[in-house]
Amino acid sequence: MNFSIDVPQADIALQVAAEAAAADHLARELPPELSHTLVRIMKWRDCTVDELAEGALLSTKTIQRIRNGDVTEPKIETSSAIVVYLQLPDPLLDAFMQRTGKVYTPTVEHQIMRSLVYRAYGRFTVNDVNEALRAQGMEELTGKE
Repeated sequence: MNFSIDVPQADIALQVAAEAAAADHLARELPPELSHTLVRIMKWRDCTVDELAEGALLSTKTIQRIRNGDVTEPKIETSSAIVVYLQLPDPLLDAFMQRTGKVYTPTVEHQIMRSLVYRAYGRFTVNDVNEALRAQGMEELTGKE
């Protein structure tokens, strides 16, 4: 068996490792409040309110309300759409979801959603996740509000 990695794959692996280390470091420094956490992650991703709203298929008002602390426990579908759009690696995804006060329950629907959200990093958009949920006869994470 040949376990060698060609140069482009090695470069990608190094890039992934570097981003994972940066994400882990950021996750450890995030403030406990959801609003401040969202602001920090958006800054890390260089993402505006309008970009996040459009990409997560949410209204700008929803994003602003979370950022301003007016909403401290958004729906799990809203939170999931945000982390999918922002393409958060697991440490940041976990930290963000903890701050929403929501957890994926052991129901089949939540476990399917959780699997899609955790696998979205580098693979899926919010539209992709919505399509997969529809294919399972489930409601979408979000649609333009």
